[in-house]
Amino acid sequence: MKKYMLLMNGQNFSIDNEMMGFFQTVFVESISPEDAEIKAVEIIKNSDLRDLAEMKAGDSSMIYVDNISEVDSFEYMENVNMGRTFYSEESGE
Repeated sequence: MKKYMLLMNGQNFSIDNEMMGFFQTVFVESISPEDAEIKAVEIIKNSDLRDLAEMKAGDSSMIYVDNISEVDSFEYMENVNMGRTFYSEESGE
């Protein structure tokens, strides 16, 4: 299997009554870039994001790949913090 580093972008998440987006780097082993994206989305969905975001039926929250790179090894990425960087999606009106 190939190794991939994906920069994921989450949009339209309600966190503390504010619409937020985020970026998160995810590392996965997969047979293809498309399968790597599916795995990365599942990793994020099954993380602590479930506790942070107020998920409601009909929400327009999305997680997608912003950038994907095939890497040779995860050897130097063992200590990489895979935390999220949040940003506000509120319009300053």
